Amino acid sequence: MQEAFELHVKSMEIANDSKELLDQIPAGHEEKNRLQARLKEWNDNIIEVPGFEHHHHHGHSHDHNHSHSQLELTPDDMLIVQKEFLDSIQSIQRRILNIQPK
Repeated sequence: MQEAFELHVKSMEIANDSKELLDQIPAGHEEKNRLQARLKEWNDNIIEVPGFEHHHHHGHSHDHNHSHSQLELTPDDMLIVQKEFLDSIQSIQRRILNIQPK
């Protein structure tokens, strides 16, 4: 579960960075709204690692919802889930970086 938690923390850091990057993109950019929606959806679906809830720092600009229902997953399944969330947020961040003003 420790490894799953470490992946969760990394995902949350990337999400915070991604939100800050999106905030730098001018309003009205056609892709900005889509990426904001994807980031919100990602955040709304994140799964906390049992035993580690609220033991991590999301940064000042991230609106993370701690009211998620807990799933009963084995440690191996939790690791898989956290890897998927990490892959997903990295994909979102890559898309954000591709539209950053040069």
